[in-house]
Amino acid sequence: MDKSPGSGTSRRSVALALPFLLVLALPWGPPTLQADEIHDLIDALVAHRKAERIPELESLIDQVPQAYHASEAKMQAKLRSELGKVAKDKKLGAARVAAVGALVRLDDAKHAWKEVGKLLPKPKTEDATDLDLAVVRATGDLAQPKATKPLLELVAKAKDPKLAAAAARAIGGYKGHEKVRVKLLAEAVTLGRRLKPGQPAGGKAGSPDAQKRWELVGAALVQGLNELTGRDVQGFDAWVELWNEHKKSPKDLFPS
Repeated sequence: MDKSPGSGTSRRSVALALPFLLVLALPWGPPTLQADEIHDLIDALVAHRKAERIPELESLIDQVPQAYHASEAKMQAKLRSELGKVAKDKKLGAARVAAVGALVRLDDAKHAWKEVGKLLPKPKTEDATDLDLAVVRATGDLAQPKATKPLLELVAKAKDPKLAAAAARAIGGYKGHEKVRVKLLAEAVTLGRRLKPGQPAGGKAGSPDAQKRWELVGAALVQGLNELTGRDVQGFDAWVELWNEHKKSPKDLFPS
């Protein structure tokens, strides 16, 4: 018996054509998914994931946020789980990055982080992949309080400067979190002072590696701090001066 994803006339075979059916159904706007269509979408995701059909899988993944918003809690959990399985499967290439992006677009940061957090790269990662960088960006987008510590650890210790820079920019994602952002700002500025070559407690002034790393990470940190606060400060030294002026009332650094 042929068990390939495209065989038979079962609901699964209908599900495999779901992207095309949805587009044809309402060409003037996005369709509203019904419960049976969401079931079909999940079946199709599973089938294409197992068959390693990456282009088809990416097309289905693009529909998940819409289905998620139309689903009850049990179906939402299944959709999140399936996105997580795609993101973890090393055979699925670009579909993994698409799955991480879809988790962000669920607009359910607390639950999405449970899947994204499993993929957050470690500082020892020597050559960050597109997936690693996408996960770090998603961590900033989801902006969960428990993720600030691993983000700062990446800024401080990541072997790949690209990964450290991505983590520094991701700090900006916390701009809307009043309970987290003041402490995060203080920790990020303190960390930057420690990392910058020539600063007190910083890297060795004569170390080419430290200087090269700081050129990339320092610029990214300024971007992250500016997004976090809604400011347009030019350079890390200027950020240090601004912090010193306001460290007794750091809330003043944020828009009211």
